[in-house]
Amino acid sequence: WEHARNLAAFATIYKTVLVLFKAASHRLLEADGNSRSKSFGRLLLSLLVNGYSYGGTGGRRLVPRPPGHPEKHHHALIAGAIGGYVVWGHYSSVNYQIVLYLTSRILVGLGKRFFLP
Repeated sequence: WEHARNLAAFATIYKTVLVLFKAASHRLLEADGNSRSKSFGRLLLSLLVNGYSYGGTGGRRLVPRPPGHPEKHHHALIAGAIGGYVVWGHYSSVNYQIVLYLTSRILVGLGKRFFLP
């Protein structure tokens, strides 16, 4: 029961954060076209949501991403970190097993990416 509840809570938080990032990204892109002045807080929010553009104009994608998919790559990382901290942040034996499993999967993935040809 605890395992299923935790997975459902993680999926809900993850998808909710992705939707919030996507909405914020679209709102910031629309607002950037209307005004040139930016406050420091708006600049930080823009960097968090849209990332740093390397001299390009950025802008909206011609083909929008389907619902539930991250608009930018770092959105998935941030949403996963928030969901993982909220759901698996407290100790229980089930959470401990899940964290061990996820840690091993991450290490195997990093090993394949950086140490195998």
